[in-house]
Order: sequence, then structure tokens, then C-alpha cells
Amino acid sequence: MTSPVNVSSGDSLSADSAAEWLQLHGKRIGTLAVAAAVLGGGFWFYRYNRAQNEVRGERQYYEAEQSLVAGNYPLATSDLQKVVTQFDGTKAADQARLGLAQALYGQGKNAEGIAALKPVAEGSGLFAPAARALTAAGYENLGKAKEAADEYRSAADVADLATEKSIYLSEAARTYTAAGTRDSAIAIWTRLSQDLSSSAAAEARVRLGELTAKPASR
Repeated sequence: MTSPVNVSSGDSLSADSAAEWLQLHGKRIGTLAVAAAVLGGGFWFYRYNRAQNEVRGERQYYEAEQSLVAGNYPLATSDLQKVVTQFDGTKAADQARLGLAQALYGQGKNAEGIAALKPVAEGSGLFAPAARALTAAGYENLGKAKEAADEYRSAADVADLATEKSIYLSEAARTYTAAGTRDSAIAIWTRLSQDLSSSAAAEARVRLGELTAKPASR
């Protein structure tokens, strides 16, 4: 005769096993729970502190920018450098680097201005296109048209808006022409002339005609 299965005994065994497991690991679970809570709170504090840092940086940047707008380049250089140093890694610091470059250009310190832009220009953030275009302006000031044109084209490569891309490409084409790099200029104007949605299409066709026109035979 088959012996009946003792269900209650199995249930009791499961309960006892669970109780033993909790007794052995309960302290560890509690420790992990506390650690998770601490980490969660620390992450919240980090995000809050970062947000506050962004706000403070923006405020100081706009205050420093007033000196740049007023044309007081030495004071603007000092004030904007402080923003870069104190709030490095924030959007405010990136904006300050752009302003700092302009203040340095205004004092004829073009190489220093280009160097100030480098961390932003080499990145892929919001201000990268403008930083590369400003770098191009610095090279133009130094009489380095080819380098300037390359930077304008690079700015177009990372720009998001179609209008912005057209503007930077147009600047690149003009500067390649000034540098005597005619083929590069023709390639860009050809590209722009074929884009009927581009605001630079009309100018592109005119410039292209000028560059490709053959001298009249005598």
C-alpha cells in the first residue's frame, strides 16, 4: 500500500528553510538596502549640486559678458577666465571660453584665443560648431586662410541646423578662395548650388560661375 504524502511536513520544511536563510543572510540584505539608500541619496545630491553649479555659472558668465559687450577686453578676459576656472565642465564654462576667445582676439592675442577654444572645439557639445567657427576667425586674423577654411568646414560638419551648415560652408568656400585652394571652393559651392532648400544656393551659383568662367578669347 502506497504511503500518503505528508504535505504539511513539506510546508513546514520550506518555512524552516526560509527562516534559516533569512537568519543567515538577513543582516547582509539589510546592509545592502541601507547602502542602496545611501547611494540613491548621494546621486540625488550630486544632481542637485550640479544643477546649482550650472545656475551659479550662468549667472557669473552673464555678469562677465557685460565687460565684453562694453569692449573692455582686459577686464572681460579676467572675468571670463574666472568662470572657466571655477565652473569647468558646465555649459557656462563653455560659453565663457567662447567669450574669452573674442576678448583675446580683441587684444590681438589670436593664438591664445584659439587655445582657449580648444576644449570646446574638439568636443561634440552644444557650442562645438560656434567654437570651431571662432577658431577659424582666429586663423583668419593670423593670415592662415587654409587653416581657417578647414575649421569653417569642420564647424559645418558638426552643426545641427541646415541654415547653420550653409553659413559655415559658405565661409569655408570664401576662405578657400582667398587661400588659393580653388578646387575645394568649387566643390563646396557646387554642393550648395544643388541644394535648392539652402539659403546660400543663389550666391553659390554666382560664385561658382565666377570660379569656373573661362577667360574671353581675344
